[in-house]
Amino acid sequence: MAEIKLRGFDDLDESEIASIQEIVSKRLKKLKVEYSLLSIELQQHKHSKRFIHEINASLFLGTSKAISANFSHDNLYKALDCVMEKLTSEIEHKLKK
Repeated sequence: MAEIKLRGFDDLDESEIASIQEIVSKRLKKLKVEYSLLSIELQQHKHSKRFIHEINASLFLGTSKAISANFSHDNLYKALDCVMEKLTSEIEHKLKK
């Protein structure tokens, strides 16, 4: 069974975590590939009165192949959605080869 690891999301409340899980699960359903692990790490950087959310994600296909993507944005959900879209695009690109 595939595993999903979230790191750096400890400061978020339950409703934010639920929204994040929903975004991730919707994107994962669209993938046409078997994976063993999805690791998503959140880093927040404060810039004056707002935060920049930097998300790094790695999707491990089997035991030896990983696809990574990152994205930064001041909207956490936008950053997460964009990083998942980048992963999807990378997978589609690699499958065409």
